[in-house]
Order: sequence, then C-alpha cells, then structure tokens
Amino acid sequence: MLLRVLDANDIPQMANIEVAAHSHPMTAAMLADCFSPLYRVTGLESEGQLLGFTIVHQVLDEATLFDICVAPEVQGQGCGALLLEAVLQEAKEAGAALLMLEVRASNLAAIGLY
Repeated sequence: MLLRVLDANDIPQMANIEVAAHSHPMTAAMLADCFSPLYRVTGLESEGQLLGFTIVHQVLDEATLFDICVAPEVQGQGCGALLLEAVLQEAKEAGAALLMLEVRASNLAAIGLY
C-alpha cells in the first residue's frame, strides 16, 4: 500500500468511495473545493486503486480532520488506522498544536477508529 498526495484527477474515485462509505457523502463539487492551499488531501492506494483518503484543513497551528473515508470492501483491514496515523504525522510536521474532528454519535466504526 502507498500513501500519496491526491489531486483533482482523483476526485471521481474519491466520490465513488464517499457514496459507498458515508450515509451523508460529499459531492464531487464539495471534494473539488478541498484542493486549495488550506487543505491536505492524502490517499491510500494499492495497485493503482484508491482504497481511502483523508482531508485535513489547517490554519496556523489548528488542524481539523474534515473527512476520512475508506472503501467498504477494505474496511476493518487497517486502512483507516494507516490514514489516521498519516494525518497525525502530517499535522505535526505542518506545525499543528491541535487536531480536531467531529463524528456522528451513530458512526460507531469511526468512533472505534478514533
């Protein structure tokens, strides 16, 4: 598996994973808005296939995990943990003193990951 910085060319795969994995998915247009200087978009892929991604918004020393999404067919195999570890490392390297996130109370899988 490979972690890499994603770009706008990855939006179609990201949107497919969003729809499959989230009850309230972001649209392709919303995902496109995340490719700006204040965001870091990182993906996890295997053999050219995107397995999951994270979107982190950072202003100065405050970072927010805006989205973490793993394709349903690979959930429970450690992909989310790898992505979350990468988020923590990237935030630290970018000078974040605080990393925040929001999660629905009903999202037990995410709560278990965090």
